[in-house]
Amino acid sequence: MRFNKIRKLIINNNIEEAIQILLDNGNSEVKNKITALGSQYNAWIDKDVMDIGAPIEERNRIVYEILTLITETEKATVTGRKLKKLENLATVEKELSATFEKLSSLRSKGAIDLFMEWFRKTNPEAYNTLLIEERNLGKATSLNNVLSTLNLNEFILEYGLKAPANQIQEYISRKNDEIPKFFNGWMDYNKQKNFKIKTLVNSIPGKFKKHKMLLSGVLGSFIGTLAFNIIENYLDDISGDNGPEESEMDDDDD
Repeated sequence: MRFNKIRKLIINNNIEEAIQILLDNGNSEVKNKITALGSQYNAWIDKDVMDIGAPIEERNRIVYEILTLITETEKATVTGRKLKKLENLATVEKELSATFEKLSSLRSKGAIDLFMEWFRKTNPEAYNTLLIEERNLGKATSLNNVLSTLNLNEFILEYGLKAPANQIQEYISRKNDEIPKFFNGWMDYNKQKNFKIKTLVNSIPGKFKKHKMLLSGVLGSFIGTLAFNIIENYLDDISGDNGPEESEMDDDDD
């Protein structure tokens, strides 16, 4: 299997072609794993096309898992220094996959998140009024009057939801009654979540530094694309080295 060819396909965003090559040439274990990852990638594509909340971190998680699968498969075919380099590369890919999985989970949006986002954007005055009322009263205020004035069909259309407007209105109203300081609580929750996201994003460069594979330029998590050039920078080095293992590796962990 031409492993570097598959990696370059991924770097060039030809994910489907890379998946097909792995399906055509991999053993049963590789085929089972890539089938599952391919299904996850297609599900992400469907959400992305419909613009209904497909976080880029979920795509990054899937693609780094594919890269890890490629590296793990190649490891079984080599020895010596090249094997050591592939082990280091696999470690980086696994760490990035796990980090993007956590980011994807944190950035995923439930019904409440989507409603708050839409409500704040389309009715900022009403949204701020409810925040102030909650703070003054020390508890959530009734939403029935406010919800009855909103065109929830526009909300449904914008996010591609399937639930009818009356069901969404009932759900939001019930949650408002159940959760003390519903709007302020959501604001506090998002502040905490954003802090966790920032911490994870800031940890990404450290993963590269740890393996002496520091990425130059802006990391993918900031601009919505994968940090592929770090993988690309090491392709020639990996493919051209299958000699005896040395006592000290220039890309060993610190």
